[in-house]
Amino acid sequence: MLENQTSGRFEPDPSQPLADALRTSGRVRTLVCTETYCTSHHLDRSTIALVVPDEFDVLWLDLEAPSIKELQAVADEFDFHPLAVEDATQEHQRSKIDQYDNFYFLALFHVTYNVTTYEVDEHEIDFFLGPNYLVTVHQSPMHDVQRIAARLHADLRTLNHGASALLYTLADTIVDTYLTVVEQIRERIQQLERRVFASQLPQFRRVLHEDIFALRAELLELRYVVGPERDVLAVLSRRGLPILDKKTALYFHDVADHLQRVIETIDVYHDMLGSVLDSYNAQSGNSLNQVMRVLTAYSIILMSVTLIAGIYGMNFNPSVSPFNMPELEFYFGYPLALLSMAVLAIVLLIFFKRRGWL
Repeated sequence: MLENQTSGRFEPDPSQPLADALRTSGRVRTLVCTETYCTSHHLDRSTIALVVPDEFDVLWLDLEAPSIKELQAVADEFDFHPLAVEDATQEHQRSKIDQYDNFYFLALFHVTYNVTTYEVDEHEIDFFLGPNYLVTVHQSPMHDVQRIAARLHADLRTLNHGASALLYTLADTIVDTYLTVVEQIRERIQQLERRVFASQLPQFRRVLHEDIFALRAELLELRYVVGPERDVLAVLSRRGLPILDKKTALYFHDVADHLQRVIETIDVYHDMLGSVLDSYNAQSGNSLNQVMRVLTAYSIILMSVTLIAGIYGMNFNPSVSPFNMPELEFYFGYPLALLSMAVLAIVLLIFFKRRGWL
């Protein structure tokens, strides 16, 4: 097995060996496994010509952030179809699987959850799967790919089952990361649930409302990314594919089951988030009702006091008739009016307090 990591820029040269071309390109990890586990420190055109056609040899070529020219240099050696190469250069496409004459092209997504920004980050990874080789292309570093490469470097027995087993290992690892992401989202939903009943200030509730819709959008985006991969794994699970053997197809069926569980979990969490939003709306409605109840109670108190003031503000002349507000002639008429207003306000206040309206 060979592991080679290089950095720099690439200028194509028809006479240059592929290893030298890759040595001046982006980050490249090359794993070669032969029947006798021989290793090589240089992978040139003649080496690939010997490795790829031999059914007892396995090749994994991992390209991180390659340029179009760099990817084309590799595609020329493996005779990749131009449409597949074009798909590998385009990001943010839906997950899919395409069958060509001598290889399969797959597009999957590696997903991580940023616990600081509470955003789901998707990173596309493309696969060129041949009878005994696997070429992976991705634009950003992926720790899972590096971890698998280190594990294979320590133990080559995984490659005994061919390139399809290597693809299964990568696909299974990618799907396992989905379970970690949805678990982190579940914790975020529980956190929002607690905030629904804890946040009372308007500014906090406004931020909470934005956070609920932001997480809901992230869930929909995750569902959009993960959903099409179910069809990809369904194809890989079929028996009788030219490149995959029957045993490997069973393993892909297990990965498809895990992915189905992830999709169902995402749907459940989306419903849970909808329930959180309903609870938020209900809590907001209750808070609004509480405010309106308090305002109504104080309005009634003020209206009662205003009623007394309005009655004695009608300015009837007591000298014309003995029925025209004779109390206006009382010596303590004004203090008595104020006292009646205060007593009425206090009685209403005590009544509303006992009823729990204030």
